[in-house]
Amino acid sequence: MDRSLPIWERARAFYHPPESRETREPRELREPRAAAREPRAGDVILALGAEASAAAAVLADGTGRPVHVLAGELSGELAGELAGELPGELPGELAGEPPAPAQLAPYAAGARTVCVVATAARLGAATVAALQDALRDVRWGLITGRDAGGLAFVAAKQRLGAPRADAVHVLDALHAGDAPADAAAARATQHARLRCDAAAAWIIAAHGEGAHANLHELVLCGAPRAGELGPRGCRPGAEPPRCKRVHDPAVQVMSFAELRAAELIFLSCTGFSVAGQHHPSAASAVLSALEGTVRAVLTTDRAIEVEPGDAHRVAALRRAGVGLPALVELLNEAWRHELGIAPFLLVGDPARGGAEVPLARAALPGVLELGPAGHHARRTADRIWAVPRTSGSDGAAGGDAGEAVPE
Repeated sequence: MDRSLPIWERARAFYHPPESRETREPRELREPRAAAREPRAGDVILALGAEASAAAAVLADGTGRPVHVLAGELSGELAGELAGELPGELPGELAGEPPAPAQLAPYAAGARTVCVVATAARLGAATVAALQDALRDVRWGLITGRDAGGLAFVAAKQRLGAPRADAVHVLDALHAGDAPADAAAARATQHARLRCDAAAAWIIAAHGEGAHANLHELVLCGAPRAGELGPRGCRPGAEPPRCKRVHDPAVQVMSFAELRAAELIFLSCTGFSVAGQHHPSAASAVLSALEGTVRAVLTTDRAIEVEPGDAHRVAALRRAGVGLPALVELLNEAWRHELGIAPFLLVGDPARGGAEVPLARAALPGVLELGPAGHHARRTADRIWAVPRTSGSDGAAGGDAGEAVPE
């Protein structure tokens, strides 16, 4: 792909040929127009703050989804710091108090999907936790960006068609072991593919802290496109690239924004960190990925342990056509049943399609076994199982509760 093209042209070309009549410039989508079709019952768009209303209109345009705006003031200085425009350390909670449960409850009631649109400065940990709690019984996702313009860009990408590439690639940097020379050579090949290969989805399992991913001889950096301020700030786009997580000149640096994929599934500790809470930096894996061709990210909001094989099982589900909204639900159900947590969240439009989970059952023996309604998922060492919801099945690890549900 020609890197000299403006970023919107590069993103548009990734999904459609430039002459396609289905693609339009984001500026043409800024103002809402009459709905092209009736909305599906219960599809809702919720904008957190007036600055998110234009991006919400992009999503609603042509779909008929109602847009609701939760008003609230946001300091322009704080938003500027998050965008990397101002020096100084970022405070722990940029957006002030999270929405109260009473504010969010009306939008969850009777909803099929809820798409929350908000600038990154509003999505501190307390706000994300409030959303997770209030929307736990509906399918939901986030559209976010560093500022209102970034929001509109991400929203416009949701309107594009399928990516031209259909491959699903996996890079598991957690379970590669300590490297004989042939393993290092294999990783070098994977890193070259990461830079060059177009994909429908990249699934990356790696150590990280929400802003970087350690891939051994390569580090993915989440600094803003213009880089961070200060002599020690990350500048992955500089020549040579610079990253504060890299101290060995043999280790390469690559921006998350350089990923040539429509989706990123990022299995890492606290992959979702966009409000500058974990460290005084504007770097964010999610925000950086969304500045390129990526339009949807599935990742975690807390520290998790990724087991050997998890990345490949997730890849098998995605290759079978299970969409990210359904995949988030499946993974959260499995982790909730095993560990009592629901760590995965979707950055993307939850109303976008993809197969529901049960459709993958027959195609994935040994990876996913699902029974009829009334069963729930459970992860074990070698697969994701379904466990009957009976009085004798408490979901504890081991024992008969781990037997796969028969056809």
